[in-house]
Amino acid sequence: MPIAIHMDSSPRSVLHNTVDQLLLEVSRESTLDEGNSTLSDNLLSALHSVFQQSLLHALDLVDKNHVTRFVCPSGRELFQVKASTGSKVYTCLVPSSYCNCPSFVYSVVLKEEALWCKHLLAVRLCQALERVESREVCGEDIAEMLTTDRDTLALGY
Repeated sequence: MPIAIHMDSSPRSVLHNTVDQLLLEVSRESTLDEGNSTLSDNLLSALHSVFQQSLLHALDLVDKNHVTRFVCPSGRELFQVKASTGSKVYTCLVPSSYCNCPSFVYSVVLKEEALWCKHLLAVRLCQALERVESREVCGEDIAEMLTTDRDTLALGY
């Protein structure tokens, strides 16, 4: 008897799968370009059709190296993204597609108008482009970053 596999074909699920494919293509293009991180007009257009204005803001965060990955020996990780202006820092958790910024709460969670905020998109782009700075920390540091509202990067970085 064949096993029935239920595939979620909701519009949101299809959108997530499409974005995953686009980010895979970002990774391929950046590898082909030997790390220069230039993306084709077609790929930028496809990303823009999904993320609209957030894409430009996210690319700005990537260009300014505002994304930092913190990882502890157990493998737990989080990302912190410096705000475009001011000294505010937002925390992103990639596996759960979470950011603690107001835009994420309003546009992603409450209104369901966006898939991700610009901070989460910047993190995902940095991962695909392999342009993320990593810092090793202990588990207690990760816990502190998750429980503290920050105006500067954690641990003075």
